[in-house]
Amino acid sequence: MPTWESWVRLQLTPGVGPQAVHRLLQQAGSPEAALACVRKAGG
Repeated sequence: MPTWESWVRLQLTPGVGPQAVHRLLQQAGSPEAALACVRKAGG
């Protein structure tokens, strides 16, 4: 999945606000990895 698509999906994930997105990106390093973390957590 392209980076822009992962970014949009991450931004539109219910229950994941701007601060959470920022923290996820810091921890995971990329939108793809951050989205994978959310999916793994059940989001």
